[in-house]
Amino acid sequence: MNQKPVNSTIAATLSALGPLLSGNRTRAYVKDEIPADLDVRFSDLISGLAAVSVDERKMIGDKLTRRVAWGLREFAVRMATRAVRTDDPKYVLLGLRALALETDPDDPRDFFVAVGPLYRASELIGARAGPLFDEAARFTASELSEFIRAFPRRPSDNRRLADFGFREEGAGPTFRFVSTAPSTDDPSVRALLGDLLPKDESEE
Repeated sequence: MNQKPVNSTIAATLSALGPLLSGNRTRAYVKDEIPADLDVRFSDLISGLAAVSVDERKMIGDKLTRRVAWGLREFAVRMATRAVRTDDPKYVLLGLRALALETDPDDPRDFFVAVGPLYRASELIGARAGPLFDEAARFTASELSEFIRAFPRRPSDNRRLADFGFREEGAGPTFRFVSTAPSTDDPSVRALLGDLLPKDESEE
């Protein structure tokens, strides 16, 4: 059976996102002010996808490039931050939908962890997580969407932000969820990678 072609507007948006996330740009995006141009572009993508069927969203999720998939992951964490800064649960939903779109990641655990800040954001703003997470899970059909659906029902000890590799930093307009995972921006991490990788790879 022939697959239905991807909506041309959505296809164009996805094509434009790739170059904007090339090289070190995804890493820079993590630290950009909120909102940034990429936040607007990802928001437009998710809004456009809301107008198509679940099957079409799944097909698009299956075809995401690794670069765009990781961009969506960072977007989701940024939306958790934005939800807290604005006291608006719509950004929690937006971030969750971005994650749910990941229908075929190399390792789902890389994306599961981003659910932690979104859940914590819902707690901080006093939003009911269950309905938000259920609505986001219906956005598409994937392993991640099922994880999202189940997350609010996990024991509280299994929802701790630190266990998902994040911490809270700042307050009010400077509040941000920050990853505690080792970063290649850390000189000690770069030195370790230099020792572990072949010489030509470590200098790329």
